[in-house]
Amino acid sequence: MGNAYSMPWDKGRPVLLQLPRDGYQNNPDVAALLTYPDEFLTATKTLLETLYQKLDPLVCPVEWLDYLGWLNGWSAEYWDTLWSPTVKRALIVVSNSVWAGLGQQQILELVLGTHNIEHRIWAAKSLQLPFTLPGRLDTPKGKLFIRLPLKYLRGSQLFKEAERTRLNFVPCTIVSKVTYEYFYLGYSAVGEPVFSV
Repeated sequence: MGNAYSMPWDKGRPVLLQLPRDGYQNNPDVAALLTYPDEFLTATKTLLETLYQKLDPLVCPVEWLDYLGWLNGWSAEYWDTLWSPTVKRALIVVSNSVWAGLGQQQILELVLGTHNIEHRIWAAKSLQLPFTLPGRLDTPKGKLFIRLPLKYLRGSQLFKEAERTRLNFVPCTIVSKVTYEYFYLGYSAVGEPVFSV
């Protein structure tokens, strides 16, 4: 049982039941005129009461994930609307960590892992991390290779996602490339030159 204020809302007539009883509430013409405002306000109140659930990436409807991604800093160059809801939810949850550590090898591994991309990262020397994009021009260049298994074909979606992740999350002062894991007789399994491990 609610208070006097909540009763009109409970009955779905927040406007009509606020009017005087004599001459208004019992008048069918007034009731008919106020049907739309009552329905609109009741529906809007329901939406507002559940808004907090829509802002939680773990329980929100799938339709809200792209909007939440945008709210958390995942602009079009970082975000793809075709990703699975699981990937979207995971990236939204870790977005604060990603943006705080942008340019670090752990973040690169986190994003690749979120996409379930099997990988190994090889760095030519210890990278001077943390530093953030775009880096300083006088920072010495390092080398970083994201090494993928042969099951990821160059045209596959996961290979393209690894390339996008490399472009977005490896600092521009680091020479980097997505390559394959296996090497035979000095050349990679797909003809790329080998680098010393």
